[in-house]
Amino acid sequence: QYKSRDRISTDIFSEKTVKLDEWLYGKEFMGMEKLSPMQYEAVRVGVCIYREKERELLGEQDVQRVDELVLQWGKGSGKDWISAIVMTTVAYRLLCLKSPQEYYRQSKVSHIDLLNMAYSGFQADQNFFAYFQRMIETNSWFLGKYRFLLSNAMVVFEKNIRAFSGNSYEESFEGKN
Repeated sequence: QYKSRDRISTDIFSEKTVKLDEWLYGKEFMGMEKLSPMQYEAVRVGVCIYREKERELLGEQDVQRVDELVLQWGKGSGKDWISAIVMTTVAYRLLCLKSPQEYYRQSKVSHIDLLNMAYSGFQADQNFFAYFQRMIETNSWFLGKYRFLLSNAMVVFEKNIRAFSGNSYEESFEGKN
């Protein structure tokens, strides 16, 4: 169980960052039902974007950072759903930083791109992106604090953060960082 006042704030954050359980299950954030242990672990690994010091503050020091997350689960296991949760949470965590680009030692004019790759264009648009869009539109944290522009399979957030949904038949996403 999470505590609603159990939030993290250091000099690198512009927003108080809540721990993962509060973000996922708190009514003022995602307000979800409990995930299965397998789904929860995939989310924990997928949203581990901070350095060791910040992970320790969030109680996530045991989670290994990865650059790429591949879910090889069976049909109907929730891969698109979990991918949308991961991307929504990563966007939230990036937006909590004062300067995501500075944190990752990029030029302040650089974009930070989040990319979900689906098997087909239909899956990218109708499954993953539909979940992701609804998660952003119905989350009070995003609605109350950030404007975003919605276009065909792309969300543009403040702080030069963009989220894309592509498919494995396209090569146009080559070079997204």
